[in-house]
Amino acid sequence: MSDLTLGSFVSSEGALHVFEFQQLPFVPRRLYWINGVPKNATRGKHGHKHLEQAIGAVAGSCSLTVQDGNHSLDLELVAGNNLVYIPAGHWRKLYNFSEDCTVLVVASEIYDEEDYIRDFDEFLDWKKTH
Repeated sequence: MSDLTLGSFVSSEGALHVFEFQQLPFVPRRLYWINGVPKNATRGKHGHKHLEQAIGAVAGSCSLTVQDGNHSLDLELVAGNNLVYIPAGHWRKLYNFSEDCTVLVVASEIYDEEDYIRDFDEFLDWKKTH
């Protein structure tokens, strides 16, 4: 997992935030965003066998926990600050959403339900063999 560089240009006319796809260690195949998350709700809560992602807040903020089965990292996603690369084989959970939060996700693959592991204990078992 790593931070990806987000270019920011701020002037009296506002801010422009730029991310260049060549920074990604994968070719983007899907883009989606999450917003309107109710207070105290949690999103994600799954792992991917093969999918890689870059994730960041484009409005507001939220918290992100990423786990590889042995280690856990807690991060704050704040609009305009950072994008985070999440390799395959990691569990992710998004929580503590601000009311105005919008999270943008760039994914390496199209949607495939078979790639998801939605039970944490099952994820930990899978990690032991992968």
